[in-house]
Amino acid sequence: MDPVSITHPMEAVMKPRNLILFFGLLVLFGASACWAAECPIEVKVVQDRLAAGIRITSIADTVTIQGIRVNRGNVKLLDEIPLVGIKGSPLPVTLKFGQYAAYVTEPAPIREVEVQTNMGNWKFTFK
Repeated sequence: MDPVSITHPMEAVMKPRNLILFFGLLVLFGASACWAAECPIEVKVVQDRLAAGIRITSIADTVTIQGIRVNRGNVKLLDEIPLVGIKGSPLPVTLKFGQYAAYVTEPAPIREVEVQTNMGNWKFTFK
């Protein structure tokens, strides 16, 4: 067996086998979501230094998004009209399976998103 020399801590992560494990863990823990089997939505967050965005996708036959709270109400939605995914009106908005609504927030690190739906309230945390 050949000795392995690592000069940088990230070098071990970047080996192909470790890279797959690394991205798998990132998907699992990087954007943790509701763990309940009946959760009707998925939430993804996109951030840069100028703005942040939230994308809510329905994984139920239909779900109505009634409200969104970002960072416990400390980050405001800049526009409550869905940007893409469906043509529609401000909240509330009803999504069918696979449809999504995207919202822009003020530029701040998003750590928590709570979505109020007709199927209950769902809290998502992000690292």
